[in-house]
Amino acid sequence: MKTTPLTDWHIRSGARMIDFFGFHMPVIYTSISAEVEATRRRCGLFDLTHMGRLEISGEDREAVARDACTKDVTKVPLGAARYGLLLTEQGTVKDDVLVYREADLVHVVINCSNRDPDHRHFLDHVRGRRATVRNVSDEQTMIALQGPLAGTILAPHTDTDLAGLGYYRFCHARVAGAPVLLSRTGYTGEDGFEIFSTVADGPRLFETLLAAGKPHGLLPVGLGARDVLRLEAAMPLYGQELTTDLNPLEADVAFGVSMKSDFTGKAALVAVEKAGVARRRIGFESVSKRVPRTGMDILSGGAKVGHVTSGTASPTLGRSIGMGYVPVGLAAPGTELSVDAKGTAIPVKVVEMPFYKRER
Repeated sequence: MKTTPLTDWHIRSGARMIDFFGFHMPVIYTSISAEVEATRRRCGLFDLTHMGRLEISGEDREAVARDACTKDVTKVPLGAARYGLLLTEQGTVKDDVLVYREADLVHVVINCSNRDPDHRHFLDHVRGRRATVRNVSDEQTMIALQGPLAGTILAPHTDTDLAGLGYYRFCHARVAGAPVLLSRTGYTGEDGFEIFSTVADGPRLFETLLAAGKPHGLLPVGLGARDVLRLEAAMPLYGQELTTDLNPLEADVAFGVSMKSDFTGKAALVAVEKAGVARRRIGFESVSKRVPRTGMDILSGGAKVGHVTSGTASPTLGRSIGMGYVPVGLAAPGTELSVDAKGTAIPVKVVEMPFYKRER
């Protein structure tokens, strides 16, 4: 399995390690509920180095990024990040990404399972243009500091005015003396930062932030709690809510699509937009104590109408929640459905998303 610069620290700290798309990653340090609670109330520290990272440079870098991704990077302000998607020619989702625009580079953060396919996707759009696409995933450490106390913990260790760094903005900065790309982004529904550093600086940065956060109740957070946090915030996960069988309109992520731009899959997506979608991503809550799980069938009147893409018991909300796909006619909040748990019907009700929204 592949490792990150922090793998040895995770093992020494007693984390339960798993194979996550070929990476030896921590899934739990203490407990999922404790790590979720720390992130929601105080702060959590995450190793995200398994995520992929691309850099596009050269005179035609923005044209390459614009054609490869549904978010038109030429319309993104300098120093800003935006959510976008990579589509097939059929208009279905190959991956969801974040694109970061600065004066001479376009940065793209991709899912770890798609490091190589996404790299090829962008290379296919170079087409002789004056641009270079580099996969810099193995050259960086990526750390996330997430939670209401993230700014309090980070501020003494950076030269950046964090109050002036808006949501989905980024800058070049120093953290604990190391040069980094500092981004006010995250995948938890909380305020926080993602920090991109060299491989050599990564372990020192992680341990510096861990020590700085300890008096504030910060905990290291594994993949298990990270999945619960993103589900509470109703953030889709590639491979579950987003796949090559689904399009952005069904998945309710049209905000990541610049329909005035010209990108791979646009013609198919225009046709879908004109015809309308037949199914829709929904959020639901369990009416009972039973927990709906990924892959279970969603039922209406005893008949299968869809499937659960993600389900969990939410420590923050004190109830079980999930997402899935059903026909449009069954997607309205308040609709009563059930989930088939090995022959036992779990009553659920469609609700508005996100399930959890932080106070600002």
